[in-house]
Amino acid sequence: MFKHFNVTLLHITATSYYFSVGINSKLLLYNQYYFSRRYSIFWLKHSALLFE
Repeated sequence: MFKHFNVTLLHITATSYYFSVGINSKLLLYNQYYFSRRYSIFWLKHSALLFE
């Protein structure tokens, strides 16, 4: 009984860990995309000002 409970607990922990890691990596990718887009727009504006 106790052994079975441990295995179940381990399975739940592993599942929640992988789930949170999956969500975090998606957020990380989205943040990277968002910030790189913002940075490139910012850089384009500044370079346009420089070359005017």
